[in-house]
Amino acid sequence: MNDLDKGVTKGFNLIKNASLDMDKYREDLNSLSKIRAFWNSELHTNEDKIFREIITTCYGFSGEPVKRKKRIFQGSNPLNKLKRGLESWKGALKDTQITNKDYGEIIHKYDSPDTFFFVDPPYEMTIKSFGYAEDTDFDFVRLETLLRLIKGKFLMTINDSPNIRQLFKGFNIKSWKVKSYWYNTKDRKELLISNYPQKKYP
Repeated sequence: MNDLDKGVTKGFNLIKNASLDMDKYREDLNSLSKIRAFWNSELHTNEDKIFREIITTCYGFSGEPVKRKKRIFQGSNPLNKLKRGLESWKGALKDTQITNKDYGEIIHKYDSPDTFFFVDPPYEMTIKSFGYAEDTDFDFVRLETLLRLIKGKFLMTINDSPNIRQLFKGFNIKSWKVKSYWYNTKDRKELLISNYPQKKYP
């Protein structure tokens, strides 16, 4: 699993190395004021850092990541979320190698006739202020050129646009809708693009 966003890889590594002993985690973050005070405090343990990641990614207004204490809008105890998902999250990451490198380096290193790549590049027009993009000038032409030369198979998910359709027109393209919970928007259109025939689903 590779991502150029250091925040993403840091979060996955925190979960991968997290303790399943719930007695090691705080239980007192049960109000908005306590969560805001905790988020602004100095963190020492891995368990505290996991809580901060949960608050940062899940407690902002309209789905936006938290960057400042006053932007925390939820008062639910992060321990409850951890109890519900930690064991399954750790299980999914058990045998996973997590890297923070340029995608081209990863593809060149692991490409073979038996390799399958799942590719999830930034959407067009992704901006840094949203909190996820470290590179706002993603080169889709470079990606298309590299994917056309690989020996293995790939499946990519990306936003649906005339530009993307034109650039990747030599591949297999299937449209689908994804439910969106941001700003009460309608379902957004995405594309599944691959270098192999995709099955049809109802």
